[in-house]
Amino acid sequence: MEPCSASTTRSSTLAAARFLRRPSDDRACAGRVATEIQMSHPEDPLRAVRISKLESLKAQGIDPYPYGFDRTHEAAELERLYSGLAAGAETGERVCVAGRIRAVRNNGMFIDLHDATGKAQIFCHRDNLSPETLAVVRLLDIGDLIGVEGMVRRTSRGELTVNATAIAVLAKTLRPLPEKYHGLADVELRYRQRYLDLIMNQESRETLRRRSTIVAAMRSHLVERGYLEVETPMLHTVPGGASAKPFVTHHNALDIDLYLRIAPELQLKRLLVGGVADKLFEINRNFRNEGISPRHNPEFTMLELYEAYVDYRAMMRLTEELITSVAETVLGTLRINYGGTLIDLSPPWRRRGMAELVQAATGVDFLAIEDAETARRSAAALGAAITGSENWGQALEAA
Repeated sequence: MEPCSASTTRSSTLAAARFLRRPSDDRACAGRVATEIQMSHPEDPLRAVRISKLESLKAQGIDPYPYGFDRTHEAAELERLYSGLAAGAETGERVCVAGRIRAVRNNGMFIDLHDATGKAQIFCHRDNLSPETLAVVRLLDIGDLIGVEGMVRRTSRGELTVNATAIAVLAKTLRPLPEKYHGLADVELRYRQRYLDLIMNQESRETLRRRSTIVAAMRSHLVERGYLEVETPMLHTVPGGASAKPFVTHHNALDIDLYLRIAPELQLKRLLVGGVADKLFEINRNFRNEGISPRHNPEFTMLELYEAYVDYRAMMRLTEELITSVAETVLGTLRINYGGTLIDLSPPWRRRGMAELVQAATGVDFLAIEDAETARRSAAALGAAITGSENWGQALEAA
């Protein structure tokens, strides 16, 4: 296997991994720069320390932000390939891994390196690394991205480990990550700095990955059943398809106001009428200039579909099939736990009308009520907020 390398702008690929020795005058210069940096950042001493380390790397001829790194394996792949490796065994096989430093122990001797698939333990020892490289290891911080070349072994405690023989700095971070044991607990910060939330919280990463799988499963289910996927305009001359307040923008070339779409309904129906297909769908963004919270976003993704020559009962069947198919594909089960409640998605689902459900909950049969006034009085008697202008259906909904 060829050695791993990082592409840089100022040195060869091997120079990035071998950490060239800096001259003595560079050391003196780096020391002066570090002092100046700390004095110029009194309000952020942690960042000042990291910038000082950044300058030290540059003084050694190392580009702390190279273009890339030729890795051979991801962490999960290593675990899979060497799952049978006995404790204390060494392979002599050379691998290249890359990721973010999430923990450093024993003064840098052990590094927990995380990539998108999992964790790889890195062992940095003077028996395998040059003094120059060990000096660079001391300049690393939690949060830095590095590439590692080394031999695979399993420790006596059973931890799969890469004995580092070369290390390349791939990105020197200038701000520390949140403290690892408490993580990122502030809800507002998690939503405002989503990238930080993803770094710190495995659950957040899994949720986002699962979302991608869900969308892919929905698309596959519909395409396999003859639905045509389309894209319709985001900018509308007239907002329609839903009752919502739109975002307004201005088209300079046409000198007209346009609206970010609140729904794709009208455009999709035009395609259906035009005969593009009898079954079509769109998975795309919608924008509604309304409230915002952790559970409500003015910008969101929606699946909307239409099919000719069928009624609402066909849509009920399609909804049931779609959701159960996606659950089976993504989760491998139709029994899911949500908020401490076990939900069984196994078909067939019960079909119930709204009036029937209201009667079961309240004892009032709205289907026996023929006029809106009586419906409003009945809803008000149940404690619903009634203004006096509701029609029969709105009174039922309020109840």
